[in-house]
Amino acid sequence: MKSVAKSLSMAMILLTATLSTAAHAEMKPAAMETITVTYRDPVNYALYSYTQETLALQRWEVEQGIIEFARRSSTALAANYLNPDNNQANALAVKLGVEPIKTE
Repeated sequence: MKSVAKSLSMAMILLTATLSTAAHAEMKPAAMETITVTYRDPVNYALYSYTQETLALQRWEVEQGIIEFARRSSTALAANYLNPDNNQANALAVKLGVEPIKTE
């Protein structure tokens, strides 16, 4: 009985070792990642950094301007829609460059 258990244990260990080796043999090594480094002298880097920051700020200002204009236009249109007889809402719509709704 001991020899059967010992044989089964050895067979299981051998089977496990064989399967794990086969799994590792099939794995392909990943291509090594390469990083390209470009050296910039300090003045060139400062100019590049300033340009990138300026462009990012400009994009942010344009985006915020669009959001603010949309918010003001929506508010004016809503005020005009809810109360078309309100002269203040019509004046605000004209100021924003939006056509006020005319009542008949």
